[in-house]
Formats: sequence, C-alpha cells, structure tokens
Amino acid sequence: MKNLIYILLAMVLLSITSCHKEDKGGILTGTILDDCSGKPLANFHMEANVNYSCFSTTPCYDTYFFDTDANGYFSLNIKKRGSTELRAKNGTSILKHIPGQSSKELHLGTFIARPTTSFVYRIKVNNPYNVGDTLVTNLQGGGGAQFKFAAPLTDTSFTISNYSGKYANSYENIGFIPVEIGYGIYKNSINVGSNWYVNIPKVEFKIQSCHKGNQEVVLEIN
Repeated sequence: MKNLIYILLAMVLLSITSCHKEDKGGILTGTILDDCSGKPLANFHMEANVNYSCFSTTPCYDTYFFDTDANGYFSLNIKKRGSTELRAKNGTSILKHIPGQSSKELHLGTFIARPTTSFVYRIKVNNPYNVGDTLVTNLQGGGGAQFKFAAPLTDTSFTISNYSGKYANSYENIGFIPVEIGYGIYKNSINVGSNWYVNIPKVEFKIQSCHKGNQEVVLEIN
C-alpha cells in the first residue's frame, strides 16, 4: 500500500512539474500600424489577455497593460504561455488567437490594427436559372452589402473598395482579410422561406490586405 501511495505522489508531482514547464512565460513583440497608410499606432494604451491552462475547471486568464512606443513597437513579458488576444484599452480587439509560445520569444512582426482592402467581386454563372428566380448574395463585413440579381443570370463583376472584413484580426490571417460570401437562389418573390430554391453555404476567400490592384474573388453559380 505504501508503495502505491509513493507512486501516486510521484505521478502528481510529475504532473505539476510538467504543467509548470508548459506555463513558463516568454517575450511577445511586434510593431502595430494604425491602418493601410503605414502610420504607426504610436504611444497607444493596450492590454493583452492570456488564456492558459491551470488546475481550475475553467480556463485561467492574465491581463497585462502596456503601451506601444513612438514607432508602434511593443515588447511584453508574459509570465505564463497561452492563447493571447491584444486589445485597445477600450476593449476593441486588435489581434486574436495568438498561440502560446513554443519558445522564449514570439515575434509577430509588423501588422495592421485596422486593415482594409479592395478587390474585384466577380460572379461566374454556370447555370442561368429561370425567369422569375432571383440570386441573392451577401458579402459579410464592413464595406459589404447584399446584392440581388434577377434571372436569367449573366456573368457580373464590380469593385469593392475599402473592405474591412467581418471578423477581428487573427494571428493566422496576418497580412490577409477573410472575405465571406453567402448566397442562394429564390424562386418567384424573395424573402419568403417557402420560396427558397437553392440554399448554398457561405464561401470564404482570403485576400491580401491593403491591396489596391486587381485581385478578385470569384463566386460560381451552379
């Protein structure tokens, strides 16, 4: 029995030691630009919320308050690693889902607090549908809109400018903006549930942020 108790105690100590190793802190650095003009987010009051593993049944959080310098640069000493979100002090999210560092330092590089982009939104029609049907597309996010096209459908394109996207910036999308388009076909009158003809899931694209050229997203109607 004593041997069993010793083994259990050793396992608990090993688990605690492992958790402490995983919770070791690190340095998080980066340079934040305000928008696509390239102006730094200078001398800006911010906070970092860190979600890390602990012995509670719910996640544990640490909050750090810090300022960027005149060039938008910051260096933050995090005591325990975990998924991190950077926010303006008023609560506005600037960068989400920053992973817990696997090394002592994680350099985010330069990223934009409020990225926008422009692109050509092109509808490629493989099935024109019938007179009386209506195509409805919904470009999600700031700068987007709902568009309606009467059938028979034809290829269409137009430019979307200063698009900011639906979601807050995330670590995996630094340098890109997700563009989400939902669409479907109504028969006869629209906005009536019983007249929904074809319901197609949302389609997501990733396009370069701060782009002013001719990048495009193509929505195919089948």
